[in-house]
Amino acid sequence: MHQALCPHCGMDIELDKPLRIDDFSMVGPGYPLTYRGADLRLTPGEATVAWALMKAYPNHVSRWTLLERLGAEEATGNLVQVLVCRIRKKMSQAGAAPSIETVSRRGYRWIAGGGHELARQIAQGDGPISEILAQLYSIDGRAADHA
Repeated sequence: MHQALCPHCGMDIELDKPLRIDDFSMVGPGYPLTYRGADLRLTPGEATVAWALMKAYPNHVSRWTLLERLGAEEATGNLVQVLVCRIRKKMSQAGAAPSIETVSRRGYRWIAGGGHELARQIAQGDGPISEILAQLYSIDGRAADHA
């Protein structure tokens, strides 16, 4: 079987399979990005960026490659930065920790793993981490009272 791979990110250009990373899933380019089954309602540009990053996981995708995927013939200001910011905001609104990391001077990458759950717990103040933090604060508070 012959594969046509993108020279920039290694994506299989001919065959796109549905992707699932943690609680996020996407059937293909132009399809909804879902978090725990709920549609994040991305615009076509946002969906293009999300698909490219998920396909390249765990590798980064350069800003230029993302611009190519968006059909931009030249650098168009901060288009990619704006789209990534909007995706992150929609992830947060859905209760998910943003899963896109900026890779300094390289581009962006989809990130996954337990760090998202930890970040969500800290942000929402629930789960085992909140109990640990509460204990630390109470220990710190008692130590300050006795000083």
